[in-house]
Amino acid sequence: MTAKTQDYVTKAAGWVAGKYRAEGTKVQLTAAQAKYENVILASETGPKEDSAPAKAATEAGRKGSRAKK
Repeated sequence: MTAKTQDYVTKAAGWVAGKYRAEGTKVQLTAAQAKYENVILASETGPKEDSAPAKAATEAGRKGSRAKK
């Protein structure tokens, strides 16, 4: 009987399941494999709600922060 695989996402860049993978890469692993890897269930990672507004605010702050001479 084959083990059920699930979708996981890497939490950091590094070696996962025998390959070097970037942070945020989706991989399919069994629960037993995931136990020993630096991953989190893909279903537990939702879209970051505040990432777009925070980035826009940061960009706006950069544009207006320099005083003209």
